[in-house]
Amino acid sequence: MSLISHRLFLPQMLITPNGEGWPAFHRLLLALLNFASPFFKASTMPKAARGLQQGVLRILLLLLHDFPEFLSAYYFSICEAIPTSCVQIRNVVLSAFPGTILLPDPHPSTLTEMFQDASVTPVINSEYRALLQGADLQALDQQLLGRGNEGIMGAIADRLVHEPNEAGERYNIPVLNALTLYTGTSTAAQVAARNDTAPFSPNDPGVALIQYLATTFDIEGK
Repeated sequence: MSLISHRLFLPQMLITPNGEGWPAFHRLLLALLNFASPFFKASTMPKAARGLQQGVLRILLLLLHDFPEFLSAYYFSICEAIPTSCVQIRNVVLSAFPGTILLPDPHPSTLTEMFQDASVTPVINSEYRALLQGADLQALDQQLLGRGNEGIMGAIADRLVHEPNEAGERYNIPVLNALTLYTGTSTAAQVAARNDTAPFSPNDPGVALIQYLATTFDIEGK
């Protein structure tokens, strides 16, 4: 933690031509988060662990202030390494956006204005597709191309369920998050290829899949 936050190290890694130092710094940051995660999950944290948590939070706040492009590009894998109970730390990452863009107006006068603000494709450097290799990516692609059916959607849903872990979770949350992101990007690409004026249609295969999962899964985990 002292190394990657040092004033002579962090800027040198992130201020590089074409982001050449970003992948290495990303690996170091994930190593820190993976090491700290068991302490953050504990019901009671010793004083040293609380200090570690504050240090991680300060590093992310520094990145949010000086290098928001890095956080927004790697937000998926960084958030996956942060326990869901660490809401404040996750929100720091999720609040990052590139300094070259303006946030969309949350109160547009028309829906058309909102869609125009949201038309910029974000940069996502996290290898979220790798998480889907065990979730039958071929069946997922068949569904997103409009060649699926309820049986295929049921098979995809089955891949997202496993035996309850120590926390009592029945669903594979990392794969579920990756599937949601993959479905959203694929559906958006299909809309762009059709040159549609509307962003999504209820009849899009990706929308049908998300609706199926939302109505099939038991949110209470029973």
